[in-house]
Amino acid sequence: MSSVVPIVGLFLIGIGIAGVGYGYRRRRQRTAIASVETTDALRVTPGPAEVYGTAEPADDGSMRAPFSEGACLLAEWKVKEWEESGKHSSWRTEGSGTLTVPFYVGDDTGQVLVRAGGAAVELSGDWETTGVGVDETPPEPIREFIEMATRIESERFGDDDFEIVAEADDGHPDSDVFLVADSTESALLARRRDWVLYIGVGAVVAVIGIGLAVSSLL
Repeated sequence: MSSVVPIVGLFLIGIGIAGVGYGYRRRRQRTAIASVETTDALRVTPGPAEVYGTAEPADDGSMRAPFSEGACLLAEWKVKEWEESGKHSSWRTEGSGTLTVPFYVGDDTGQVLVRAGGAAVELSGDWETTGVGVDETPPEPIREFIEMATRIESERFGDDDFEIVAEADDGHPDSDVFLVADSTESALLARRRDWVLYIGVGAVVAVIGIGLAVSSLL
């Protein structure tokens, strides 16, 4: 039997396990979101909480948005480069991340201070895109941001302090979900109904991979 078969089998096993794992995380997030009721800001107590309201700057104010002169409290960014190789060309992601400063989420009862560093971020709406040609000089905000982002452990952009979160996740597998989003609870739950699909397809792919790997040993 061809030596390619076991390699394909192992590859499918890895893809299947990754799919099942992602589906499990989506299910855990959905369960956590559904199990916690929305709480008034004034009544938040230690432990799991869900607050819905308007984001407002904390005492330190807002931050300068990446690639622009605007102000914001939280932003996701991504830098892509157009790469051409022979007959093939595509966009390659050079870097991505999340910028955030502490901010308040307020409702009619009061405010809660949110430090979103390390949180999973889920923002709706389209990305704002700025293109720079290969022979063009990037605008000043973009040039400053790229210079900042390439410095190791840099914590300043312009005149504002912020945290760079290269990859937001849920932390320890047994920890509570820390999610910052601009959608309603029902929308967040609806998006996570796909956990069944990921687990189901992932399991099938893994079984096929195991079958190929085992058959190569016979």
